[in-house]
Amino acid sequence: MVLFIIGALTLPGNDIAPQLEDTHIQAQLQQSEYEPVEEANPTPDKAAVKAEPTTKQEPEGTIKPQQSKIAPPANPAIVEVEAGQTFVGVLTDLGIDNRQANLIALSINKAFDLRKLKQGQEIVVIFDEQEYPDDLVVTNIALQTGVQDTVEFYINDAGEYQSKLTSIPLTPKTISVSGDIKGSFYQSAIKAGLTPNIITKLTKLLSYDVDFQRDIRAGDKFKVICDVMVDQTGKAQRSGRIHYAMLKTRFDNIEFYSFKNGGVDNYYDKKGRNIRKALLRTPVEAARISSRFGPRKHPILGYNKMHTGVDFAAPTGTKIYAAGDGKITRLGRNGGYGNYIKIRHNAKYSTAYAHLHKYAKGMRKGSYVKQGQVIGYVGSTGMSTGPHLHYEVHENGKKVNPQAARIPIIDSLGGKQLKAFKSRMKEIDKMLGTSLDNG
Repeated sequence: MVLFIIGALTLPGNDIAPQLEDTHIQAQLQQSEYEPVEEANPTPDKAAVKAEPTTKQEPEGTIKPQQSKIAPPANPAIVEVEAGQTFVGVLTDLGIDNRQANLIALSINKAFDLRKLKQGQEIVVIFDEQEYPDDLVVTNIALQTGVQDTVEFYINDAGEYQSKLTSIPLTPKTISVSGDIKGSFYQSAIKAGLTPNIITKLTKLLSYDVDFQRDIRAGDKFKVICDVMVDQTGKAQRSGRIHYAMLKTRFDNIEFYSFKNGGVDNYYDKKGRNIRKALLRTPVEAARISSRFGPRKHPILGYNKMHTGVDFAAPTGTKIYAAGDGKITRLGRNGGYGNYIKIRHNAKYSTAYAHLHKYAKGMRKGSYVKQGQVIGYVGSTGMSTGPHLHYEVHENGKKVNPQAARIPIIDSLGGKQLKAFKSRMKEIDKMLGTSLDNG
């Protein structure tokens, strides 16, 4: 399950914060290719349950955001349902106590059968600002159930838990957005007219080749062609497929095109090479590099020692992702590494993750994981001065610089597929020469 912080949201009547498609680039929404950007005005159809005081009874194995050492979820918290996950499980994984989660589920179930919850569906959770982050008291939830349908949960003035299904007519539209980077890439893209959903997905796609901490500079240029769905006022309510993206930096000119391969959207450069690499460059959410690969004075031992990985500083409880598909070959305490996971990806590459606060549910030696899957949470176990992820890449058994390793691409198109892709490229190139609406 993956969280994003995108704007503010209150229901009913205010804007719903947007969320993009699955953090794993290959994934798509099960219900639709489109995702909510902002909320439509609800029409009340109440399914009420009397709200009851909640007590802080954290389910076993969940992060406890009310403790100062644990990072609270974002407010609003935007998550996507993972395979096999229940609605109550989504809430308790955020740190919401079991009693409150079940009362909310009881209310929502009157408007939408939660047994139909599917992987990839988006849930937006808002907490009471007066209680957050010490206590996670839920005030609003939005659950996307279809292209035009959203279930909304809120507490009315009488203190009742209420849920309703809202539906608004939407029209599909393809837009072209371009701009220059001034300040952060995110803020520049927002100003140019991209939705946060698209920006977050775009960032993840570009992250295979771009280090957003080092490579992006003022004056760099970007362009995106994507689909949105707008309401009767022309306001985007859902965002969907990225057809094309370009980022021109001082180092490189990156372009990629969407192409359905095996029924799933993939992204390829002009030569038909998949932009997705075998390993992620940054396997942790919203972190900064605090120590790079190479010789350094050890912060605890006090003498020079080879630093065999890259350290990403992040709050305790921050999610850690599998850098690539593979099998867990080691999981447990490992001396100065503290809580440790090692994943074998193929005959050549393995990755290691150290100082974890704890492991994600279901992780054990011998488990198979997918790229982008949550495997654990940032901590400070073992020989560590503060919460961070120590990340290593092992190439043929040797520890190499994760930032310099030449990670292979997933695949390249050939034959009939390459011919079909070239035809798709021509269609998109025509879009580039057409005057599409800008956001």
